[in-house]
Amino acid sequence: MGTVDHPPSPRATTPGTALSMAVGGAIAIVAFLIGRASVQTPLRPAVDSLSSAATSRTREFQPVTSASVHSVQQAALAPASPPQIQTLNFSGTGQQATSPADFEKALYVFKLNHSGERNFAVWVMDPAGNKVELLVNTIGPFSGSKAVQIAAKGRYLLDVTADGDWSITAGPP
Repeated sequence: MGTVDHPPSPRATTPGTALSMAVGGAIAIVAFLIGRASVQTPLRPAVDSLSSAATSRTREFQPVTSASVHSVQQAALAPASPPQIQTLNFSGTGQQATSPADFEKALYVFKLNHSGERNFAVWVMDPAGNKVELLVNTIGPFSGSKAVQIAAKGRYLLDVTADGDWSITAGPP
């Protein structure tokens, strides 16, 4: 009868393969311990002695800990402080455009008053002269308010149509 060649057993290795497997296993253990050391500091001395024995030169490194990751996340997620909104006051009689005023990118509440008998309409105009928001369009005396989100910091003005005295205050909510 003939002989049957069997493939080598998975455990059968040459001396070079055994050395490669031992070195690979040691590297895996060191990598595992370093990963654990970043979470649990009691293993830190063991990791230092293993890593200095595994390499001929010493490397200085700072492990990433859950505390340092948390502080970086808090800094990245901290909201920017809201802009300081100054209250702006406008008043006049009859139809006119106000002088341009500095507005922040923010939510403003406009409080409007009119003592005339006819149309009272007020538009917020952006720096380019475009109509941004109609604050009011009514007939007769008026007292009310409207919240408006100013989309970009800039110099805005109010275009007022009125037949009597009017006053407008724009400020924080």
